[in-house]
Amino acid sequence: MSLRIKIKENFLSFFITIIFIIWILYLLIMGFLSTREVYFYDVLHQEDLSEQYTSEVPFLRYLIEPLLGIITIFTFNNDPSNTLPFFFLSIISFRVFLFIIDRKVLKNSIKKTIITDFVKDILKFYIKYGSLLFLIFAVILLTGYSLFGFLFLANYFSLIFHIGGIIGVSAVFSKIIFGLFKLSHPYLTIKIKKKRSKNLAFSLLKKARNELGLIWVAFILFFSFNFALLSIRFPTQEIKVNLDENEFLFDFHVHTTFSDGAFTPEQRVMWYIDQGFHGAAISDHHNPRGAIAAREFVKRNNLDFVVLIGQEFTSDGEGLHLNVFGIEEDLTPKNYYGTDTQPGAYTPNLMNTSEMISYVKARGGYVIVNHYSDDPPGYPYTYDQLKDWGVDGFEIHGGRTDIREYCLNNNLTCFSNSDDHGTKAIDRFVKFRLDDPTNLTLDNIFRILRKNEHQCIEIHTPNYWEDFNVPIKDYVNEFREFKKMHNYFMNLDTYQSLSWIVWSFIIYLIIMLFIRKIKHLDLHKLQQKFVYIS
Repeated sequence: MSLRIKIKENFLSFFITIIFIIWILYLLIMGFLSTREVYFYDVLHQEDLSEQYTSEVPFLRYLIEPLLGIITIFTFNNDPSNTLPFFFLSIISFRVFLFIIDRKVLKNSIKKTIITDFVKDILKFYIKYGSLLFLIFAVILLTGYSLFGFLFLANYFSLIFHIGGIIGVSAVFSKIIFGLFKLSHPYLTIKIKKKRSKNLAFSLLKKARNELGLIWVAFILFFSFNFALLSIRFPTQEIKVNLDENEFLFDFHVHTTFSDGAFTPEQRVMWYIDQGFHGAAISDHHNPRGAIAAREFVKRNNLDFVVLIGQEFTSDGEGLHLNVFGIEEDLTPKNYYGTDTQPGAYTPNLMNTSEMISYVKARGGYVIVNHYSDDPPGYPYTYDQLKDWGVDGFEIHGGRTDIREYCLNNNLTCFSNSDDHGTKAIDRFVKFRLDDPTNLTLDNIFRILRKNEHQCIEIHTPNYWEDFNVPIKDYVNEFREFKKMHNYFMNLDTYQSLSWIVWSFIIYLIIMLFIRKIKHLDLHKLQQKFVYIS
């Protein structure tokens, strides 16, 4: 048999093998070029502290690195639009893959009909029940919005989406496993309803409906898997630094599922502990419930971790975000997406920015300004206005030396906070030293921070894409996830790259065995498994 004929008869295997070889070559090149370089920079004192700190990869991460890479590259931690190009590209790739299987492997055989019907049965199940699940959660969100206003959406949409994602993924996997169990069981059959098209026009409408159904099921699957993956707390990093007993690592700005975060308060606490932190301020938007839940979790489990009560106050239309500490009630801006004009069962304590700061300070709380841009200068408020109203400090990350200098000249505290919403490793934090290490109260911590003797650490890794000068770069810039993928692979260490190579071989072998299994299926036994109902 000639090579050409053999390739033709095994076209799908040959096609996948070519793609696999290209992929392995890419991984080998990336593995050869990549070096995991992590830099620690103190933006308050403008010092490189990379010799003091290290970020180590935990052993478990090496075992599942590809899964973590997929989450890093493809899930929409903060901005869903980043992954839309990959979503549409995936649909196109999937259709091409189905076309190749149809024309080159199954070739309009009875085997093709049976396998296609099996896959359609699973997809129809998910279209039916996935759409029902989507509708149920949409009704919950709309009902909450009609009763409580936009605050309900802001405080609970993430939690509802993550629950929906977990249920959706569990449902589709259960259907697949049950279907495979039926295929292997000697006495169980798979019942499928068959509807025959009576004319050409009806047949074309049915095909159009099926294509729209495929796009819809792809969307809800993508949606479900995204939120399900973001709900899992995978290993990230371990920050190593020599600390005295009176030195602590804290983060003063992070989110949970009580606003727009990916982790529950309990997961967020363990996320910090895994990375070597001593405490954090949970600061969900306009409510302290995430912080209170995290504090109760720490108490119940007797964890050596400090939770500070916080929330983020977002001034609608002004681009101003402030973190509030020490207040255990909801604080809501006036005109926050119609909150002050829309009647509802929940009437929050509405305030403008200056009123909120005065309210918090009168009750012994603290206020800092988050990621402020002041662009154009003085909009919406000047630094002096915010200082006069009583803010205690500013976040100074992102190269904002003007804010840093203003804080140092006006006795205001500087912060470097992660503002993390997703599942990535922490990239900003504060290290401070207490006179009395047993006094980890909010008042004592802020008293020490006001001296600005602490460290505001930013963690950096090289952005290799900026140095990657090729003609296609300008076009790929529109697909931000491609840039993220390139930088991700360039920032792996040797064992992380090896994990990708090993798992790629494992998946390749599974696919090849699957294709071989399809080709050698016993057609007579397979036909007996399917019962068609008209």
